[in-house]
Amino acid sequence: MPRSSTVAESSYSRPDADIAGIFASGAVSGSAWETNANLTNHLLGRGRVLIPSFKPPGGTLTKGSYTYAFRMVPTYNALVRRWRVSARCEGNVVVTVNGGTPLRAVSPGSFTTLEQYELPPGLIDEEELASQSTAEEAATLTINASATGSADVDVDSIECIEIPRRVLVEDTNERGVNLPALRTGQPLRADAFARMIDVAQDVDIGKRVLLHWAVPYLRNGSPTTSYAASTSSSTFSSALPVDHFALARKIYNDGAVVTNCKARFFAWVSAGGSGQIRVIGTKDVSSAVTISNTTAAWSSQLTDVPVIAEDFATSDGESASDGHDEINVQIRATSGTIYLASAIVHE
Repeated sequence: MPRSSTVAESSYSRPDADIAGIFASGAVSGSAWETNANLTNHLLGRGRVLIPSFKPPGGTLTKGSYTYAFRMVPTYNALVRRWRVSARCEGNVVVTVNGGTPLRAVSPGSFTTLEQYELPPGLIDEEELASQSTAEEAATLTINASATGSADVDVDSIECIEIPRRVLVEDTNERGVNLPALRTGQPLRADAFARMIDVAQDVDIGKRVLLHWAVPYLRNGSPTTSYAASTSSSTFSSALPVDHFALARKIYNDGAVVTNCKARFFAWVSAGGSGQIRVIGTKDVSSAVTISNTTAAWSSQLTDVPVIAEDFATSDGESASDGHDEINVQIRATSGTIYLASAIVHE
């Protein structure tokens, strides 16, 4: 079957680009440009880790239904997301994404210890997206361990990724690069390079979610403060049980030691209360966002979260002077009590 002129092929594994064959003082082979176009399509279609795998704190959840809030930062080309929940329970566990059709009941089995060879199986739910967009969106994940015969549940990890794509549309939205147009033995037109140049200048390509943390904010459909990080103190304190490793991209080779990242928080306060949330790192601290809502909601966005940037001159990418960053979310109450149930930090 002949290839469609409107579909660009990609590769699941990262292809090697022929950089050595491209230099200013000589002619460049079409095959050299083709390898770079293949890499461009790979980057456009590889998807993003939306929720890096993490273990929710709080220990064993008693029999019931628990809902977590997440913030998604999607790529435009994503069509399907894969959610994976690893849990231990005597009975059945049901996972529901965004209130949709529940994933079939699965019995992970009883695991009293987690040995290297005895990891509980994951509950996988593939969410087909109704439309393509790069706009941030809220999402919920409900873990239901209240089916007949089920008991307490231990949630060992939650993660969500975008499924990579093998083909892309050659249009101004998906920006797939036509590979046959760059092959040796034919004239190479300027428009064949246009999308490669466009993608090379797009700083959203490769954007990283550096931290995504969440605990249940609903139990059996009703608001709960039992699992949220909280404080009534006017002094900032860390909300997460441990600091999180972070290393941001260096977008421009400008000598900057940190990259300003973004953050949002799913939080609320007690009646009549107010509070603040910020992100602290090894070198610096962000500004604080004010929380005054008394029902759980996503905060406005911080755009000045300083995270140590990668170093182009080191083999592991860590800063020669500062290494990597370790970040945490800090909360304080200016009156009443503040509660935090989810946080995201991303580039």
